[in-house]
Amino acid sequence: MCLKTDIAMSCDIVAPDNECYICFDNNKSDTFKCRECKNSICNKCFYQLSRDVYNPITKKMDMSLKCPTCRCDAIYSYEDFEKNEIIYLVNNHIKQLHSFFKERDELRKEIIDNQKKVDLLESKKNILEYKLNGYSKINEYVYNRKTKYIPKIAIQKLINDF
Repeated sequence: MCLKTDIAMSCDIVAPDNECYICFDNNKSDTFKCRECKNSICNKCFYQLSRDVYNPITKKMDMSLKCPTCRCDAIYSYEDFEKNEIIYLVNNHIKQLHSFFKERDELRKEIIDNQKKVDLLESKKNILEYKLNGYSKINEYVYNRKTKYIPKIAIQKLINDF
């Protein structure tokens, strides 16, 4: 069911007969003609506005588009596309995959850099724990040495005051 609004039907922007009314740059494609308002758009605009959907009836992937003019939902099968439309879509999928791989590689580098930082921090932590353990032994040694010469009551008072 498609609800045509007065706003959508009273569009003042008019493109030449074969020019896309969204980008005013490319030729319209008859494959992407709306079934309700009969307006069509170019490959570029279709690819930017559509999304992949799974069609349970045909058990295949199709493309879904909400018409920019009347906002009706329409599903387009890849089988209905012309050769140049398929080539355009495949090229755009390849560009998108390339950008995904590039982003993935950047994230991997960031993970490796973060792991190096974690390793460095762990080694610093181990060094500090080693030094702290050494200081504890020194304090224990000094405490034991003092107890031979200082009464335990005085040492307890020093500890409490500290």
